[in-house]
Amino acid sequence: MFLALLLATSLFGPVWVILAKKIGKRRSWITAIALCCPILMTTYLVGAGDTGLILALCFGLGACMTCDGVMPTSLLADIVAAEEQRQGHSQAASYLALKNVASKMAFVAPMGVAFPVLGWVGFDRDAGSAPETMGVLLLFFVAVPCGLRLLVAGRLWRGTARNHAKAPL
Repeated sequence: MFLALLLATSLFGPVWVILAKKIGKRRSWITAIALCCPILMTTYLVGAGDTGLILALCFGLGACMTCDGVMPTSLLADIVAAEEQRQGHSQAASYLALKNVASKMAFVAPMGVAFPVLGWVGFDRDAGSAPETMGVLLLFFVAVPCGLRLLVAGRLWRGTARNHAKAPL
């Protein structure tokens, strides 16, 4: 499964870069989000012995998440460059530090909520869990990330539309 994830990551890195050159970084990231959410949602279909589906899931997630690893940092670099040019002094270190804090919090904060809630509903990874408990697990690790991704995509889309509205015809 891990190999499928890594293989997709290595194969799709160049694809996202090429796509970004053709349609822009924001639209490329929106595309990745639009593909990632349905792939994540197929997790709800996984049952015992569904190795092929899990492999496909891992490959699809690796392909989409490659864009997640590249586009936000690239967009931030564009923002930093424009801001430095406007203000006339370096701010890259401050922006990078804020990005790293935000990235770490985005990873840790949901787990700080998810794990206590999973314990409260009786999730036990070793003993198997009731379908309701597995539903809560999937909620935190599928539905919440999809919701957050769609919020990001909406924000990116508004930024893209705003930038095109300002561009001369």
